[in-house]
Amino acid sequence: MKNKKILVFFFLMIAFISMYFIYTNVTYIKEITYSIKQELYGEPINLQTGQINNQFFNINNEGKNAKSTTSGINEAIEYANLHNIECIRLEPGTYTISGEVGNLQQKNEKKESY
Repeated sequence: MKNKKILVFFFLMIAFISMYFIYTNVTYIKEITYSIKQELYGEPINLQTGQINNQFFNINNEGKNAKSTTSGINEAIEYANLHNIECIRLEPGTYTISGEVGNLQQKNEKKESY
C-alpha cells in the first residue's frame, strides 16, 4: 500500500512538472512570436488611438478571409485585455467574420463596414 502511494505521488509530481514546462514553453514561444511580428509590422495596437494593427494580427479589412479575420480580431481583444488597453478600434474597411450561432452549430458569416 505504501509503495502504491509513493508511485501515485511520483506520477502526480511528474504530471504537474510536465504541465508547468508545457505552459512556460508555450508562453515563451508566444512571446518570441510577438517580438518577431512587432519587428515586422510595428506595434500591435497604437496606445494613443487604440487602433489595431491589422497586419500584426492578420486581419483583412477588404471583406475576405473570414476565419483569419475573426481569429485576428479575437487575438487583438485578448492582447488589449492583457495589456490593460481599454479602448480599441479597427482600421477603416469591410470586415467579414465567421462564427457559430446557438446550439445549431451552423456557420454564419456577416460583413460589416466601419
